[in-house]
Amino acid sequence: MKYRDYLKERLGNGEATVFIAYSDNEPVGFVLNYHTFSSVSLARVIVLNDLFICASHRQQGIANKLIGNVIELAKCTNSARIDLGTAIDNYTAQALYEKIGFIKDTEYFSYSLSVA
Repeated sequence: MKYRDYLKERLGNGEATVFIAYSDNEPVGFVLNYHTFSSVSLARVIVLNDLFICASHRQQGIANKLIGNVIELAKCTNSARIDLGTAIDNYTAQALYEKIGFIKDTEYFSYSLSVA
């Protein structure tokens, strides 16, 4: 199966970048990244916010390629790191991230406050 080149599109005022994977001119997956700054690290940070691959195209290396684009984006923007989160029971995603080299945080907890 041939995949069209990934489309990089900066959204709005450059606060986000999305990479879209295509198969036969149909979108089959995407990764959405936000650009932020860490005052602790004194450096840019990419937040890999959403990664989705259509069920019919999973296990074909598409997520790996999309994340590879995010890594290149981080390098090109002189970012210090890429941050992401996933569900505690999403073992498939965790295995992929750890295989690529992401390290699970054991030092900090994540908190959220709903204001809606």
